[in-house]
Amino acid sequence: MSNDPRRLKVLSNAEIDDLYSLPVFDHSDRQYCFSMEDNVKKFVFSLRKFESRVYFILLLGYFRAKPLIHNFKASDVPEDINYVLNACKLNCFEAKKFLIYIQN
Repeated sequence: MSNDPRRLKVLSNAEIDDLYSLPVFDHSDRQYCFSMEDNVKKFVFSLRKFESRVYFILLLGYFRAKPLIHNFKASDVPEDINYVLNACKLNCFEAKKFLIYIQN
């Protein structure tokens, strides 16, 4: 940020970080944000790659919490990934392979 006195400062650095950082969910937040209506489920299960399904559900949940498209790595959001894998009833075999993949 510039220290130019002519520049208007609307948000503090902490407010900017809060606005643009990934949302931090508790259990009830995850239930709400990662829930899917039938038409969304149909779309998710039409995606070919398992990773795309998980990524889409995560993006949807984060967008519901904060209307931004976040950049993140799987290693940044392990709790959310575990919730999605368990709650969204995704293929267990594929989920195990996915978890092994992101841990390496």
